[in-house]
Amino acid sequence: MGRRRGRDGVHCLAWSRAPRQDPENAANRRPGGLCGRHQDRADAARQGSPTRKNPIRNAYGLAALLVPSAKWFDWWGGWCYGYRPIVDAATLLAFLAIPVVPWIRARWSRWLLCAGLGCWSLGVQVLGVTCYDVSGWNGRLAWDVVGPGSDRRVTYDDQRVAERKVREEGGRIEPRQQSVDLPAYRSRLWSVTDNPILYYLTHAESARTQRQETIVTFFRNDG
Repeated sequence: MGRRRGRDGVHCLAWSRAPRQDPENAANRRPGGLCGRHQDRADAARQGSPTRKNPIRNAYGLAALLVPSAKWFDWWGGWCYGYRPIVDAATLLAFLAIPVVPWIRARWSRWLLCAGLGCWSLGVQVLGVTCYDVSGWNGRLAWDVVGPGSDRRVTYDDQRVAERKVREEGGRIEPRQQSVDLPAYRSRLWSVTDNPILYYLTHAESARTQRQETIVTFFRNDG
């Protein structure tokens, strides 16, 4: 038995011949001249680090959940607040975030960025819980003002503005539902100026009223 210096500067005992020790210590010895700590590192290198393999497996699982949703007609989840299929993948996304934690903890700026994103996420959910009324944004109404004696149409998002235009210049009003389920209005899903968060921030009071009416109607008819 001799003493030698490992690559990391730590001395360990290497067995040069069959040891004559008691059986209780035999389990702690490693063949080939490696002490326990070095042998564990070698075993991990040969077998592959599970922290590196698991995110890859989780990514495959995430793709298996999202790809069928993307092939479906309502890949965004239909009339809902946000992207409904992402809820099924939330657990896998949480596991995929684990390897990033050491990188975030390395700097305060990254901590602050994640804290800001967390506050934003919480605020978005609170807005949805308190204001989401199902049809308000998903089936948002627009009002087309058709000029007298012509087919010229001018679209307004506010019904009061459309009615004032008709009183001033004549014509008629034709309401139109901009349902995101219809291909003609699918582009609203990527709109920066017409999105659920902005809509419910600017229509909070009317949305809460409509939400309450929807709940009462549901329990009265279907509940």
